[in-house]
Amino acid sequence: MDRAQLKHFNENGYVVMKGLLDSETLDSVREGCDQLTNELVQKLISKGKRSEEFKDEPFETRLLKVVGDNIEYAPLIYRYELHKGQFFKLFGNVRVLEVVRQILSSAEDIRIFPNYSIRPKFPNYEPHDVVWHQDAGLSPDGKPNTAPVSERMDAFGRDATVNCWAPLVPATVETGCMKFIPGSQKLGLLEHKLLGRYRETANYGTESKYSTYAAQVPIEVIKEHEPEIIDVECDPGDVVFFSNILIHRGGFNHSKIVRWSVDWRYQDADKETHREQKGHVMWSTDPTQAVANAEQWEQLSLV
Repeated sequence: MDRAQLKHFNENGYVVMKGLLDSETLDSVREGCDQLTNELVQKLISKGKRSEEFKDEPFETRLLKVVGDNIEYAPLIYRYELHKGQFFKLFGNVRVLEVVRQILSSAEDIRIFPNYSIRPKFPNYEPHDVVWHQDAGLSPDGKPNTAPVSERMDAFGRDATVNCWAPLVPATVETGCMKFIPGSQKLGLLEHKLLGRYRETANYGTESKYSTYAAQVPIEVIKEHEPEIIDVECDPGDVVFFSNILIHRGGFNHSKIVRWSVDWRYQDADKETHREQKGHVMWSTDPTQAVANAEQWEQLSLV
């Protein structure tokens, strides 16, 4: 990341690093996602909901075919399932960590925050429509975080935590790209209001514990800054780095494909996670302290 890009991050709360991920990394992550789809199709077959695996279907539409009319089985989010070796190529990616180290420049140990997720956003599916929020404003289950602001700013502020987001298919306005209010991290941590649940029942995935509830920053704040809202369109291979305090949301998917994406965070390992899990060190001034390869990643877990 050059000086201009770092300045853009500091002023606007985000930066898009074009083409940061190579094809080998993308292929590896998509292979891991295909395994998740394989697990779901076997579950549906065992329940008599499906008889075909749709293995010849393209990546961006296969999950749609697998779910079919059984929309209640559409996964909202994957977290526990991400300790597959294929995902290490992304979470331990050297080029990604080089950017993270520039942002968290004072950290001697950098952990992957225990909130790494893969989201297969279905077309025209309301439970996949994420509301405006700041990640530091939410508890693990999506309810408003009521911990003292000073403690959360120390744990999730500019020099403590950075968010990452990467699409596995083209992220456009039509497919539901990310939406940001640039510079909104300067507003500080805002109170969030609980709106409800993203889905009342959950049959698959880990949404029963994580990202269950929808909490939003005050609507008057969104209306005030509405003219500043941008669509962050990007392609597979691009990585978006943004502040944990930036106001953002995912767009609605109006296309005919699944908008697969990965979101994860890195944090100075000296800071509090404000949750039971402590994550895993992915970079350290002492390399022996960091997860070194896919085999080690597979031996770990979210909890």
